[in-house]
Amino acid sequence: MTAIIPVDLVDRILLKITVDPDSGCWVYPTSATDGYARVTVRSDSTRSGYTTVRPSRVVYEAQVGPIPEGLELDHVRALGCTSTACCNPAHLEPVTGRENKLRGDTVLAANLVKTRCPAGHDYDETNTYIYPNGSRSCRACKAEYQRSLRRQQGDVGPENSVKTHCPQNHPYDDANTKISADGSRRCLECRREYDRARGRRTSKAQAAAASRRYRARKKVESA
Repeated sequence: MTAIIPVDLVDRILLKITVDPDSGCWVYPTSATDGYARVTVRSDSTRSGYTTVRPSRVVYEAQVGPIPEGLELDHVRALGCTSTACCNPAHLEPVTGRENKLRGDTVLAANLVKTRCPAGHDYDETNTYIYPNGSRSCRACKAEYQRSLRRQQGDVGPENSVKTHCPQNHPYDDANTKISADGSRRCLECRREYDRARGRRTSKAQAAAASRRYRARKKVESA
């Protein structure tokens, strides 16, 4: 989306701001429920021909410089900012979206200060899985969830520990049995059969795709 910023937009914004004498915030009037001010400008990539931009970005880029791609402006409390409608460049800092959320009153920020999961397991290095987006997961809870699923499917439990064969009648012997971390058993032959079947499906799909490409090429050559 490309917003067309009028050359006099900064001056128009500065005429409307109110300086808070206590915090030094340059507050732009807004009625938005999220507290962020917006102004409407023309756009060459929207159906209506208009879009909105935040006054804080306009003023910051005019007085400080371009905001690096992928970053957003944080209204920094440590610099005295008390309003999300503030346009004072001295109160603003370009940060990543994740850093911005961590600094605010967000669920992400509240959860990251917790040292235990809801079930009481420690969020330590051994028991914590970090997702690519930075969120955390308790390994102990995950393992218990997997065990509960297997119990529902009849794969674990005292009654299964005495079984000598898997549901497909493969023996639970030393060569064919894998013991999981939770103590449940896995039939290796069933796993091999699954992998072979998946390989056959993949080969058929690849052969079909190659056949389609061949027919398409022949059709072009004969045209």
